[in-house]
Amino acid sequence: MAGMGSNILFEFAAGNDDKEPSSGIIDMYARMVVTAPSTRLGFANSEGRGLSMAHNCQKYGVMVELTEAAPSVLFVVLWRLTDNLELAGWTGTALALCVVLAQSHQKIHPHPIVLGINTHLIIITPLIVGLYQLNFHGMASLIESNSFWGVLVTIFVVGCALTLWSSRGFLGFDGPKTDASQRGSLILLCGSAAAIFWAASQGSQGFVAVGLPITGLFLLRRFLLSKTPVPSALD
Repeated sequence: MAGMGSNILFEFAAGNDDKEPSSGIIDMYARMVVTAPSTRLGFANSEGRGLSMAHNCQKYGVMVELTEAAPSVLFVVLWRLTDNLELAGWTGTALALCVVLAQSHQKIHPHPIVLGINTHLIIITPLIVGLYQLNFHGMASLIESNSFWGVLVTIFVVGCALTLWSSRGFLGFDGPKTDASQRGSLILLCGSAAAIFWAASQGSQGFVAVGLPITGLFLLRRFLLSKTPVPSALD
């Protein structure tokens, strides 16, 4: 299933280059999230029943990631098929809101970077359409023209909120908050801030401007998680 999602997104990403700026970015990060293996569920690789449980946990983790990526995937598919940005935007908004609310209701820990992406989808279309409806055309046009790297700003803001108020932090560490996990969240925040400045300085809409730093954030988080020790019961 993940492979199918990757192929679909690759085909759509290979479409026209004259789409709006955020098209290529969402193509990229949706493809990335769909194909990324689960790194949030830890389990021991034991025999018999334990192995079966581990396999079920892994499948569950993949399904969670596919669900989280669904708003971005659907946004891209609708945009490419219909060329109707507003329709795709409102659909992405509705689905992203459903995903976030469902995760909250089911107490499922979201991927912190993907949470920032879904939050961006929830906010950006109502904000731009609302500003146009209120005749703030200049402000709406400014936000729309910079929305291709605005997703990085949303990721950073969500990261700040998670670092301050979530026990898992921006790192999304599954365990009690420790100095190491807090340090990892702060490093990821610094990386997110650097990504914003990088994208703003590029003045372009391609992979190098926004896709590359988003890719870097996913890889940086994975690296930091691998280096963050899980405290033992004796600590």
